[in-house]
Amino acid sequence: MQFYSRGYIERAYKNYKTLGTTNMETLIALGSLSSFALSLFFIFKYTVFGYQHPHKAIMEVNDALSSASLIVLTVTIGKHFEKRVKERIESITEEIFPESVLFQNMFVTVLEMRNRLLTVLN
Repeated sequence: MQFYSRGYIERAYKNYKTLGTTNMETLIALGSLSSFALSLFFIFKYTVFGYQHPHKAIMEVNDALSSASLIVLTVTIGKHFEKRVKERIESITEEIFPESVLFQNMFVTVLEMRNRLLTVLN
């Protein structure tokens, strides 16, 4: 689980060292690291001190580990969808406004959009 959050942690550290600021990568790294540290604490606690209710111990460790995984999973899926939408918008924009048609004349630009001619005066 921490293998997947390694990229977020490295980018957050690099951004903080070079720019001295934090960003969304820092929030993701802190959230996943704190959840992972909490789960390690629960494992240590129940291993060293024992536990009276085994189901409670399992639930606490499971909740902490699953929340760390869920943070990374949600952000990774969001970035995947963001990338797909961005690629689709770029392809649609290139279909509607091809560069060869968009910059033909300095004063008048003629755009052909789905069988319609539009004239834009600068």
